[in-house]
Amino acid sequence: MSQLARSIQQAQPRLDLEAAERIAAAERWAAALSPPPPKMPPVEYGPIPYAIGEEVKGEGRYMGLWKPKDRNGVSLGRVYYVFASHKDIEYSEWPSSEGPFQDAAKQVAAIKNFHGHDGEVFKTDTALYRALKNGSRDGSAKAFLKHVIGGTYNGGWFIPPVELLCGMEIHGEAIQPQHLFAYRHVSGFDPDTLSRSNAYWSCSETTDKKGILSVNLKNGETRSLAYGKGWSIHCRPMRLKEITP
Repeated sequence: MSQLARSIQQAQPRLDLEAAERIAAAERWAAALSPPPPKMPPVEYGPIPYAIGEEVKGEGRYMGLWKPKDRNGVSLGRVYYVFASHKDIEYSEWPSSEGPFQDAAKQVAAIKNFHGHDGEVFKTDTALYRALKNGSRDGSAKAFLKHVIGGTYNGGWFIPPVELLCGMEIHGEAIQPQHLFAYRHVSGFDPDTLSRSNAYWSCSETTDKKGILSVNLKNGETRSLAYGKGWSIHCRPMRLKEITP
């Protein structure tokens, strides 16, 4: 007697062995014809605990979720909460040997203990994506090797890539629904009043890698700025907190 038939007979004692086996065979046949239940996708994160523009202690002002992709459109397989500074940084207009974007990156890297976090140095979007892919420097030998070879991201402030400023990636495709331009009228995200420029630095290089993309936060348009020019431009530092399943 099969286990299924035995279970059926125990539930219905008046059935004989042959009847129980017939019922068991019919149930197995029906189960074989039934489609398997759909597999539910894994839960990536729970309910969002913050409101847009909310100042979160020890984090910054919440600006949404980000699932980053590299310059080739390949997902990094990570999901982050995005936090933005409530104020701009404006670097000096005087030219330097490295160019003004590098000056801005150095100023952001010099941030100390702002909302409990320091600045980090990512001079291009490629460097940022590589560091995010490598993860954080957790003290292990493997993490240290990644940090030495390609860098790691440790929760600090940086100049954001273009999609976090206007929603568009380097080729002009809309990929990020939550970005600074979309929330420019939300308290805490409104750009400072600028006397000379509405442009903000991104860390995204142009497609030919001859310059850096800036975003006009008055109209959302992007512009390519060549390396080495003395542009007077602001930047709005951001930082990330990874969401683990």
